[in-house]
Amino acid sequence: MSHATSKTRIGIVGLGMIGGSLAVALRRVGAAVSIVAWDSDPDALEAGQVREVIDGIAPSLDALLSAVDIAVLAAPT
Repeated sequence: MSHATSKTRIGIVGLGMIGGSLAVALRRVGAAVSIVAWDSDPDALEAGQVREVIDGIAPSLDALLSAVDIAVLAAPT
């Protein structure tokens, strides 16, 4: 798949300290990416949108994984 005219779609599973920090870092360096997140905590997702570090919220983990080019697991085990 060529991304010459489109942004790479990154999915972050877990928008806590690690996932949130990754999203912030991608925004700070001006990466040409679209960031979609999924988290079991709706407050974390809302904070990500308010801070404008994510572009969207996936309705489910399955939806996130099927919609992104790269998935990052940033959730505790």
